[in-house]
Amino acid sequence: MKRAAGILIVIAAAAALYFFLPKFPDLNPFPDSEQLHVRVTRPDIPKNMTIANKASVKVRVLVFNPNDAAFETFAAIAKDNFLLDPGRSRKYPRDNYRFKLFKAATKFPEVDQHKRNSGVIGSDATITGNANKLDIAGAPKPPVVFVNSAGEQLKIGVYNRGDGVYLAPMRPFFELSGGEKIEWNDAPEVFNLRVFRPQFADKILATRTDVRDQSTITIGRGK
Repeated sequence: MKRAAGILIVIAAAAALYFFLPKFPDLNPFPDSEQLHVRVTRPDIPKNMTIANKASVKVRVLVFNPNDAAFETFAAIAKDNFLLDPGRSRKYPRDNYRFKLFKAATKFPEVDQHKRNSGVIGSDATITGNANKLDIAGAPKPPVVFVNSAGEQLKIGVYNRGDGVYLAPMRPFFELSGGEKIEWNDAPEVFNLRVFRPQFADKILATRTDVRDQSTITIGRGK
């Protein structure tokens, strides 16, 4: 009798552990019936942008990161600066930047004259104008676009390229309903991503490494 009661206690304890302890992801997180396909498309984009000076004067170009708080005040701590003669151009690593334009000094003790602040530019850029007025034309680089074609709620985590354990996402998770599309404007040049089904312990549904910026990422079923 005591032995039977002991067996019942063990069974009840096992049941309690099963129903009340947190559920951890499956050791095989990609069963065939649930695996999602991640399709990445990207236009053929040159690695470098071209900054061309079509103004009639020599221009000094100061380069800032797009969210640099020093942009409005401290020109001396720009991440880069260079001179462009009229009719010349320069290749520069393609990313989003903001620029300050100066009419370059041509004789001592003349100093550079600040003429223009740009918006965010990540495309080829063209400087125009003269000694009195300078301008720069360009556009931000296209965003990464996530498209949920899986027909269910999904979470997407984005990770640094070297993060092979996926413990620290670069930013809060993107959450997409079925059919929803979301844009990510400040993606790095290359990153990793992981797709989850939201639940008590989020279920991993897909992983993709070495995804490039300016890509469209469509998540769906099948191949």
